[in-house]
Amino acid sequence: MAERFEPDFAWQEPTADNGPGSSKISANGPQTAAAAARVVSHGVAKTGFLIFHVDDRKLALDISSVEQVCPAVEITPLPSSPAAIVGLVNVHGSIVVVLNLRKKLGIAQREIELSDQLVIASADERQFALLVDEVTEVAMVLPDQILGGSNGESKSLLLNDWRVPIYDLANVLSEQEEEQLNEALYLAFLE
Repeated sequence: MAERFEPDFAWQEPTADNGPGSSKISANGPQTAAAAARVVSHGVAKTGFLIFHVDDRKLALDISSVEQVCPAVEITPLPSSPAAIVGLVNVHGSIVVVLNLRKKLGIAQREIELSDQLVIASADERQFALLVDEVTEVAMVLPDQILGGSNGESKSLLLNDWRVPIYDLANVLSEQEEEQLNEALYLAFLE
């Protein structure tokens, strides 16, 4: 059974530092967010996952890769970028690539809505803003609730008898898309 992450890890309330309507994921006390994503409760290690929705799909993302969740903002288009890239946003002075999960998941496209959210997360050396409909919770799960991952099978979580796919941020772009994105970024910053 999944359990909600409570005392050692929390969403920060909006402050002048993280802007109105945004939430930062942080550890309370001296821990880092990555360290807090894995906790030991009653001698059993649990892993934290951010649970979010895109259309009618429920997905999970390892909380150790998540930096912040904030309301969707105006996105600057990035010409010549891969189809799954919406554009760029400025997050506290850093330029972040916005990924259209609807496009990556083959879901019908729609305009960005005021209720949409951006999940700022990192994979390898790249920071992404995932455009999602809603973030619903942070779930702490036991190792036996993480299914798959062998023989090329995608990983998923077992939450309340439902399988929730774990979104693999590390493999979000193909080599060709990665090259196309790097070229688009290079050209955008030359001008």
